[in-house]
Amino acid sequence: MTKRTSLTDTKLKKLLRADLSKPESHSVGMGLSVRVTPSQRQSRSVRPNNNLLWLYRYRLGGRTTSPKALTLGKYPEISLSQATALRDECRKWLVAGKDPKNELAIQKQDTLKSLTVKQGLELWLSDFNARKRVNAEKHFAQFRKYVLPTLADLPLEQITKPMWIRCLHRSDDKWAVARGYTLNNLKQALRFLKKQGHKLDADVFNIDFDDIGASKQKKSSRAAVEVPDGEGNIEWDELRDLVEFSFNGKMVPYYQNLLQILLVMGARTQEVRLSKSSEWDLKRRVWACPAEHNKVKEKAQQAGGSGDIVRPIPQFIYPLIESLVTNNPDGYLLGELKQAPAVSAWGGKLSQRIGWISDDEANQYKRAKKPLKEHPKFFRFHHLRHTFSTALNELQTDNYAIEMMLGHALPRIEGNYNNSSAMKRKANLLRIWCSHIEKLLERGEQASNVVSFGGSK
Repeated sequence: MTKRTSLTDTKLKKLLRADLSKPESHSVGMGLSVRVTPSQRQSRSVRPNNNLLWLYRYRLGGRTTSPKALTLGKYPEISLSQATALRDECRKWLVAGKDPKNELAIQKQDTLKSLTVKQGLELWLSDFNARKRVNAEKHFAQFRKYVLPTLADLPLEQITKPMWIRCLHRSDDKWAVARGYTLNNLKQALRFLKKQGHKLDADVFNIDFDDIGASKQKKSSRAAVEVPDGEGNIEWDELRDLVEFSFNGKMVPYYQNLLQILLVMGARTQEVRLSKSSEWDLKRRVWACPAEHNKVKEKAQQAGGSGDIVRPIPQFIYPLIESLVTNNPDGYLLGELKQAPAVSAWGGKLSQRIGWISDDEANQYKRAKKPLKEHPKFFRFHHLRHTFSTALNELQTDNYAIEMMLGHALPRIEGNYNNSSAMKRKANLLRIWCSHIEKLLERGEQASNVVSFGGSK
């Protein structure tokens, strides 16, 4: 029988040590009671504590319905004040027509599913980012550097705005751009997790670059084509240097082949770096860059397209492509998969490799702790796309075909209604472009009219 007593923490502690021969219950009131059971453990030196269990009794209907008993937990793990608070919560659920047993089970399940910061970011990586972004591992490497060392095992929902700021903030400017990049990716990851129903402090979305000492990467629009005055007088000297280096410069075959394809096709570096020989149809003379390797997948698929970027293979570069496909029929077009950081590092020194920036100038920038990319002659792989677009626009070619070759997403309305691959327009564009490249090669070589595909062997 349940004893009606006014329970206090002092009395509960006494019940823990009480000498009992059988179980007994003590009522707190309004359905809450504590069940005291003698301990079954045996000890010669110290008498073991009794077991105290909080119970809440209730009915889902009137007096005609059978009573139910709900276990709330043990004392002292759950204190008297916590037990009464749980009882009051159960009473509110009953008023709302809900079964306290089910509601507590839901709460417990939510608690068990609570993610740590590391688990949350890994969920984003596997379920979202890896399917939509080719740089997924690069993003997670930044999380490992800035976020995980201090927050990895902490519950995601308990991380406050100041905690995020502390792990991302640095006073130096050396990696300011990288920190900004990490913050943007972190916000994207947390938005994804929030949509999935995971709890988190929404104040994180109010963190800006100033809060963590970050900065945006400066847009670098650099083309190897100069229009020095308003009369339309174009200087092709740098483009000729670039063409001669691409086809006749001394470098390992991998980078010579990569450089030639990027220059001629206007593709992104990752599209060629990740390209498989199976993407290149030599009979139809078409390269279909799959959606997972390019940046327009999502927009193109929303408009009803496949997300693939389809480009014709011009005759000028066909011998190179044919040789690469023949030599690597079942693997990567370039013969191997080099990681993005290695390829980016090599391309980041194009200015020095071509001779536009001397080693002395590069060392001066290094000693002054200035990024070499601030040099007016700095040139890297991505600037090949700027050159492709600028040169072809100066040659007064088809701007629509240029954008399609670059793999840019069409404006929303046009993208929704126009699914044409414009292959004839692209092919005509490439004929003009390749003819211009050939002329620049002829001027540079003079002694020979043979175009060298030295890197294809």
